[in-house]
Amino acid sequence: MPAACSPHHSVNTTVLLRTTLSLVCGTALGSQWLTVRHSGDCYTNNANSDQVAGHTLLDAQLIWQSSLGRFTLRGRNLTDKLYANWSGYGPTQLYLGAPRRVDFTFNRSF
Repeated sequence: MPAACSPHHSVNTTVLLRTTLSLVCGTALGSQWLTVRHSGDCYTNNANSDQVAGHTLLDAQLIWQSSLGRFTLRGRNLTDKLYANWSGYGPTQLYLGAPRRVDFTFNRSF
């Protein structure tokens, strides 16, 4: 059974900015955040001969509150980094990481 793929280092940093910046027509800019996630190289076998390269990802979110409801713009892996994570099965079986993804959502309470 291969050893667990534990990266040499892993860092997650999030900057959260909460504002009540009033915009036009009763709207306000709400929370914004920026996250940097880094995972270092790791080996997938006990002999340390199969290595998965580390990766750094950038995510962000912006919330806009209006009288209509809450709009959220969210982006993941904004640099569109091609990366892989170890599957946990064989030493050469990897899962490709998610590509760049941007979504826009609307929430309204009634």
